[in-house]
Order: sequence, then structure tokens, then C-alpha cells
Amino acid sequence: MKDSYEFSDVIICDDHYVSAIGVEMLLSQHSSRPLNIRKASTGEKVLELFTQKSSDLLIVDLGLPGISGIEVIKKIRQMSPTTKIIVLTGQNEPHLLKQVYQLKVCGILRKMGTGKNLGEALNFIQTNTDKTYLDTSVTSILKDQSQATPTPREYEVLELMSKGHTSEEIAKEMDCSLSTIKTYKARIMNKSGAKNSAEMISWYLKRN
Repeated sequence: MKDSYEFSDVIICDDHYVSAIGVEMLLSQHSSRPLNIRKASTGEKVLELFTQKSSDLLIVDLGLPGISGIEVIKKIRQMSPTTKIIVLTGQNEPHLLKQVYQLKVCGILRKMGTGKNLGEALNFIQTNTDKTYLDTSVTSILKDQSQATPTPREYEVLELMSKGHTSEEIAKEMDCSLSTIKTYKARIMNKSGAKNSAEMISWYLKRN
């Protein structure tokens, strides 16, 4: 049984042609009425399409050439605030998925298992205007990330960072190489979802 959706114009942004065609077919299968579907393979092209005409629904991948999927989402938020946005991606990096979740998109789905999940997401966003649909794999990744705990050495790095020490000073204090400190910081960023030192320190302070 097909569903009746409130949107009639959809833009699919994915640089993988087969994936974009697959999503288009799924949309047509789930909708009880004809949809005007436009496709783009780059973030720049999506912005061009929205300049010509806004859309009810944007389905976008994160790993795009040129402008990233996250930047596309931010720009579309400004250009067309009423457009519903679903992220459909193969990415599984916790910090990326957390960034997307914080943008309060309508749905986040992994490309594996797209058929069933996309149908559920489309139905979900019809009635849940202030919530984000997450498929089970995304929920698991975000849950694992929220429970991520720094090691004692990573905590030591965070403590010294919070006191204003540079990486070079931290390396000297901890009696290790600068590259080791960079490795610790990379691990902390992955666990915390932070994008820079300030966000890492903020994450540390909230936990202590």
C-alpha cells in the first residue's frame, strides 16, 4: 500500500548515480501520487536548484565533492527553512553523525537497509515535526559515542589543555612525543564529536 505524503517536490543529492536512482525508485514506490524529483551530484548543484525553486524535501548524502553535505544542510536551512531534510549516507564516523544530529534534520539513515528505513522515515517526518528519525545503526553509533570514555592518558591531555597548555608543552609534561599528543587528540575528537580544541575542552569540563 502506497502512502500519501505532504511533499510533492523532492531533491536528491548524491554523487553516486546508482544510489540516487535507487532512492528515486523507492520514493516513487512509496508515494501514492506523482512526485517531481530533481537530482544533483554536488552541493553546488543543489544550491543552484534551490535558487531556481525551493523543494519540500531534500535527501542528501554527506560525502559530496566540493561543498560537504553538512555545509549544504546549513545553507539550505537559510535559503529554505521549511524544507524537510533527510540525510542518507554511508558514513559511520560518530563525530560526523553527531554534527548532523545537532543540526536537527528530519532523519538520518545509513545507506545499508535503505528500502525499509526510508519508508519509515518518510512516514515519521509527516507527524513528528520536532524529532529526528534515526535508523537502528545510527542510533547505535550515537549511543556508543555518547558513552565513550577517555583513557587516563587522554584525560591528562584534556586536563592540561583546559589549563591552556600547548601541544608542545603537553608533550614535555607527559614525557612523550608531539605526534603521540596529536594521536591522543584525534582519539578524543572521535569520542567527543568535537571539531576543535575549544569543543574538546568544553566536552571535558562538562564531564568533570
